Amino acid sequence: MRVTLIRPRTGNTPDPPLGLMILSACARQAGHTVQIIDPNADDMTFIREIEQFNPDIVGYSILTTQVSRTRSIHEQVRTHLPGIPAVAGGIHPTALPEWTLRNLGMDYVVRGEGERTFIALLAALESGSDPAGQPGLGTLRSNLFIDGPPAPFITDLDTVPLPDRESVDFNRYLRPPGNIRGTYLRRATSIITSRGCPFGCTFCSSHGVFGRTVRRRSVGHVMREIRGLIDRYQIDGLWFLDDTLLESPDWLQALCAGMKETGLPWACQAHVRRADETMFRIMKDAGCRQLEFGVESGSPAVLRRLKKGSTPDDVRRAFAICRTVGLRTLANFMIGVPGETEADADLSFRLAREIKPDHVVVTFVTPLPGSELFDESLEKGWLPSIPDFSNDWIIRQTENPAVALTMDQNTLKRIRKRFDNTFLWANIREYFLYPEFILDILRHMLMHPRRYWSGIRRVIRTGRLLHIVETVWEEYNRI
Repeated sequence: MRVTLIRPRTGNTPDPPLGLMILSACARQAGHTVQIIDPNADDMTFIREIEQFNPDIVGYSILTTQVSRTRSIHEQVRTHLPGIPAVAGGIHPTALPEWTLRNLGMDYVVRGEGERTFIALLAALESGSDPAGQPGLGTLRSNLFIDGPPAPFITDLDTVPLPDRESVDFNRYLRPPGNIRGTYLRRATSIITSRGCPFGCTFCSSHGVFGRTVRRRSVGHVMREIRGLIDRYQIDGLWFLDDTLLESPDWLQALCAGMKETGLPWACQAHVRRADETMFRIMKDAGCRQLEFGVESGSPAVLRRLKKGSTPDDVRRAFAICRTVGLRTLANFMIGVPGETEADADLSFRLAREIKPDHVVVTFVTPLPGSELFDESLEKGWLPSIPDFSNDWIIRQTENPAVALTMDQNTLKRIRKRFDNTFLWANIREYFLYPEFILDILRHMLMHPRRYWSGIRRVIRTGRLLHIVETVWEEYNRI
């Protein structure tokens, strides 16, 4: 079969669609021909490219923040390629399968890990059999939702083929400054070495796809991919996308031994409760430059509400160890948690100033489908019904919270502006150490001045200085 896979991206950051690339590798392994479409957020010119490919099926990988974009793309696909079956996978269809079928016009949804279910769907369609009821697959028959039993998790991740980077122009994703904040890299990229997260944060929905048990690829399998990236694409940095890399110390030490041989700088995410000076020193010696922590709040009550399994003292300890070892840090905070007060938000602000992270990111709490917070929001009426997931659900660039659970929107925006304006210089100052990068941005701004006016207008309207930085980042990273 001829298969088109589409990522409905809502931002222009140059991160590759690894999930679709893995699906493509699986489909090619099964004998299918695959096209991957990954357009810029405002681009619709690719429809002609899909028409020329003439697929037998179209697939989408959808986050909740991409629902609105998916709807726009799929309307065009239906217009130009009527009758072509469509399948959607990812976190959003996993959490809301029937909603996705009925509201986005999909013919099938894949729930959970998609590799085996997707290949089984292709086999059924190719043979002319009805795939309804297959494990991990949802569909409509006579307007009734038919949901197959859950598909089992893949226990041996080494059996999953490496991402199909050959089906895209992968060099378009390798551009400065890279994805390690404050470190200028010309050809950095990202990989995934594990699936599953053991933590029970109420705002997170990733467990719906990958579960709560951590499954890892072998270190040898991971290093083969990394060495392939070095040889084939001359990468100069690496970002590990895993929910947490620190759950298996022996595995991590073996990975560090391999990474040290490559000489690559790298970064990853970590939970503050896993902070360990000995391990952090091993990681630093192996090239680790930065750890990203989900701090979320400086209020003990809010952290309990989020089921983070951490306290402000855990945060202080983790960041102190990083300073001692010499690792850069990124701290994620969120505001608007149910029950959170302005006093709680002030505790977060004070903690952020105290721990002195190298980079601070603040987002509005959003009850994403598949999370405990989403279910609670429906139950308690914070969301009157399942929403239409309009553009307000695009977390990074939204001016307004998708929902205001306990504090009103103006209060939340004022709190975020305080954070953003306070930590703006800390977030961007290290980039000024790289004149080549700054000059490249200035050249881009002079060549495309109209693209940047939206950020300037938003700064004037809101007083939030980060709007211009976000606009510059989005426009510069158009791929």
